[in-house]
Amino acid sequence: MRLSAILTPAALYRHFDDLGDIVRDTAGDIVAELTDQLRDAIEGECATDFAARLIARSRVFRCWALAHGQKFRLLVGTPAVAAGVAHTDVTAEWVRELAAVRGAEHMRLWAARPLSDPGR
Repeated sequence: MRLSAILTPAALYRHFDDLGDIVRDTAGDIVAELTDQLRDAIEGECATDFAARLIARSRVFRCWALAHGQKFRLLVGTPAVAAGVAHTDVTAEWVRELAAVRGAEHMRLWAARPLSDPGR
């Protein structure tokens, strides 16, 4: 039996209150998928090769965006009016999640190679 034969649009609302909740839940899954791939790419590089780790992360993000156009557009595209403020919530969430991935790497770099203060 095909899933489309048993799942109707109305059936979604047995599990979600409104379109905004569907958008938030779907985007949360997408962000988790993306951040897992970014972390895997970073961890696949030598821990002390910060340039390779940055490039790997950037390459994975670009490839993911190109390969998953609809998912990418859901995260960064123009929101559907029917979703209400869900797009604002989604944007805030994925920015926080990606910042956590990037921020952790920047903190590792800072700890390994702190900037000197030229004023001292």
